[in-house]
Amino acid sequence: MAVDLNLLPVFLAVAEQGSFTGAATRLGMPSSNVSRAIRQLETQTGCRLIERTTRRMRLTAQGQQLYQCAGKTDAMLREIFSQIRNDDVLTGCFRLTVPG
Repeated sequence: MAVDLNLLPVFLAVAEQGSFTGAATRLGMPSSNVSRAIRQLETQTGCRLIERTTRRMRLTAQGQQLYQCAGKTDAMLREIFSQIRNDDVLTGCFRLTVPG
């Protein structure tokens, strides 16, 4: 099963906002693109992640599982990238001795 990891932030936004429209606003993209991304993710994973009705949407059991794992993964990646960016900054004590 090959899953496009670029779809995960869209899924996380939908889960956290509770709607496709809210996720679209948060991500700065059209609702149709959000809906398409979720359909692609569901196709790639082979399971329905979001139960849609005319009034609301909610995560399925598989969607809840993915949300928990994807949220942890997203947090870990943000931490890793933050550390990588900060590795170029020197910290600590520097001592220079010049023979006299």
